[in-house]
Amino acid sequence: MENDNMEEWESAYYLSKKLSRLYEANCEEKKKVQDISKENAKLKQRIKDLENELKGKQKRNKVVVKEGPEADKKLIGVRIANENKSEHELNVIRTLFIKYFESVLPSGHFGVKRIGELDYKPFDEAMKFPKDNQNEALKKWKLWRKCLRDPLWKPFKVVNIQGKPTKIVDENDNKLKRLKVELGENINKAVKTALTEMSEYKYPGGRFIITELWNFEKNCKASLTEVVEFMINRYTPLGPPR
Repeated sequence: MENDNMEEWESAYYLSKKLSRLYEANCEEKKKVQDISKENAKLKQRIKDLENELKGKQKRNKVVVKEGPEADKKLIGVRIANENKSEHELNVIRTLFIKYFESVLPSGHFGVKRIGELDYKPFDEAMKFPKDNQNEALKKWKLWRKCLRDPLWKPFKVVNIQGKPTKIVDENDNKLKRLKVELGENINKAVKTALTEMSEYKYPGGRFIITELWNFEKNCKASLTEVVEFMINRYTPLGPPR
């Protein structure tokens, strides 16, 4: 058991160091790309201005001067490609962390949360009275889990919150009203919570459960920065690993 713990510790330690170096490099690159991307709007306007200026000039001068905006267009394309590459690399790091936290015991502050997953506990508690019926609880939980993914069911409405249109769960949705009457407030609340999460983390084409790095202390999505710091602090040894 002690050897297994040591192997897990060493594996996590080296992973954290490797990811830390990769993350720092990506942060530096991303900052450069973000700084450059701020100039894109100006560059696009410059292209437009230059192209307008070329109108009416002699053909020979047009060919020479037009190399300027064409070069800018290529530069914008390169910058966008670099930004997409940097974003992809950061997503790879996030995926590595997700796989790591899925493979180890819960660590307290950070871990993995399944966004949009329907909580089973309220179903289990509701089916205990008047008799303990786990089969019925599981059956109803699976039914509502399926309902949550039905793209034809749209229990939402848009309201104005602080001057901003915001989509929220519609309390007057007929299906939700029946659910509250038949199975109670706790199950109704669990379904609305899952709906809200799916709406906030929506993907094109439907509502899905999304696995995400999570800060359980703050109850929010964890940033790569704080996860890297957590891993470094947790697995930094007093001396070099033996």
